[in-house]
Amino acid sequence: MTGRLLGIMLLLLASTQRSPSGNAALLVKVIEAGSNQPLPNAEVIDLDASTHRLTNADGEARIEWPDHGRLRLRVRQLGFQFADRDLTRPADATAVVDTATFTLSRVAYTLPNVATRAAAKCAADGDAASRALAAVALGQLQMSAERYESFRKAYPFRIKQKRRTVHFNANGTARDVREGTEEEKSTQWGERYQPGRVIDRRANGFSVPLLFLSALADPVFWDHHCFAVRGVETFHDARVLRLEFQPALNVSSVDWMGSAFVDSATSVLERVEFQLVGLQPSDIVRRLEGYTTFRSPSPYIVVPDSTVGMWWRRGETDYEPPWNGPDAVQLIELLTVTYNKAKPPANAATPRR
Repeated sequence: MTGRLLGIMLLLLASTQRSPSGNAALLVKVIEAGSNQPLPNAEVIDLDASTHRLTNADGEARIEWPDHGRLRLRVRQLGFQFADRDLTRPADATAVVDTATFTLSRVAYTLPNVATRAAAKCAADGDAASRALAAVALGQLQMSAERYESFRKAYPFRIKQKRRTVHFNANGTARDVREGTEEEKSTQWGERYQPGRVIDRRANGFSVPLLFLSALADPVFWDHHCFAVRGVETFHDARVLRLEFQPALNVSSVDWMGSAFVDSATSVLERVEFQLVGLQPSDIVRRLEGYTTFRSPSPYIVVPDSTVGMWWRRGETDYEPPWNGPDAVQLIELLTVTYNKAKPPANAATPRR
């Protein structure tokens, strides 16, 4: 009996030292420069296989060695400089015994006094320092959205949200209030950005898919917009970088403009303000605007928390003074996030500085 138990123990030990497929694997550990603290949810990318893994609460991820024994890895984390490294498997590697440690340094924002735009299709302004800041800030903004995409693939979840819509009379009194809850899978949460189809005109009204977090990582959205760094503001006691976006010069259809507010210490996305531009006089909706705030369910990961959208259908002279508010306001509030299987690293509050 003892021999059988010993055999089982050795088998279990071997299984913990090998990757799921049985091939040798590399343990990647990601830490912060200076503090040497582990970085959870850092993204480890196999550049050849185009696979993405997120580090666990200990800042670790396992990467399987390919048959040819070479890995080209990129490790990145929101608010840090990314690191690339070429690695070769040791000849005697048969288990997860080799560790590659990546030490990441924080991004440093050097704030200019002028704005900058980041595409040839936009009106260029700013000096070289401004353009360099734009490249860093835009890269962090895009990474924040991309990290959400990786997160919901690594940790599939379901959300429950509340939707409350209030329609107002011309004098500002509420005439209709509707409220209900909705559930969505992480794979279906949020609507895609589609240029030229931001507003869906109908005989009896209109439909607008609101600007979702994933749009900020969508190359199509970037191709149709210009971004500008507009300085630093205070938001909830944090210093935030304000990045404005608007349709590119060659966009003639209805589209989004607005601002994204990024924490200047952590690069975490705090808020996005948006409004429709390019509406025609014949459109039923005369004006639509709103904002989205974010919450962090796991370190360095943000998801939409609440979205407020409001729209005006009447002309300015159709309201009864002193009311000049919207005809309708809609609040979408995230209530719960439930993970299907594995839970992500616990969020001990993304550090602020």
